[in-house]
Amino acid sequence: MLKFIQLGIIRGALKSEVKKASGDGSTWIIGTDSAPYLRVGNNWVKKKGCIKDISVDPKGSPWAIGCDKQPYQWDGSNWIARGGLALDIGVGADGSVWIIGTGKAPYHWNGSHWIRKKGCIERLDVDPKGRPWAIGCDKQPYQWDGSSWIARGGAGLDIGVGADGSVWIIGTGKAPYHWNGSHWIRKKGCITRLDVDSQGLPGPSAATSSPTSGLVQAGSLVAARAWISGLGANPRVLRSKD
Repeated sequence: MLKFIQLGIIRGALKSEVKKASGDGSTWIIGTDSAPYLRVGNNWVKKKGCIKDISVDPKGSPWAIGCDKQPYQWDGSNWIARGGLALDIGVGADGSVWIIGTGKAPYHWNGSHWIRKKGCIERLDVDPKGRPWAIGCDKQPYQWDGSSWIARGGAGLDIGVGADGSVWIIGTGKAPYHWNGSHWIRKKGCITRLDVDSQGLPGPSAATSSPTSGLVQAGSLVAARAWISGLGANPRVLRSKD
């Protein structure tokens, strides 16, 4: 039976919306005060900055989309602007960084600047080999093969890739689906955002059910390892426990 244990409360924010776990297991979230928080031991440590999206590299350092829509890289104490404007960002387990520009085109970071690639996409995440998976502007899931986008069937709202290569999407009906190498397998649950940890286990970042009355239903995705929900003015981070 799936149970949840509370990992802590971030006071001062109404609801935590995004969680990302890097290949080294570091966990960062964004509170609705738009500040980044790092999990340190049993506590959430607030860091400087105003960000809207976040992804974490293999060394545990985040990349983020700032509130000004610029991509930033955390150097351990400050956010370093990397130029351009973006809507979404993803970092692979190999350290490859991709963004979606404000015109919905994908861009790859080559170490000094962004290289535009073909396509129109709305959400992305990056696999361990540095190849992005994306939700296209037509809502179809796609996989980048190095030169083209390969349609993988179905329709989705969000996508996540784990450091082990596991790929999950949220279908247009808000059900989670897992890619088995040839097609999508539907799983239990109703979720609105997700991320996938280093073991390939997804954690919906926001449940559609309330955390009090719908906790078990919203967290019935048996594979879920971690997810974030809100209760009043004190967001609570919950982790599944077998």
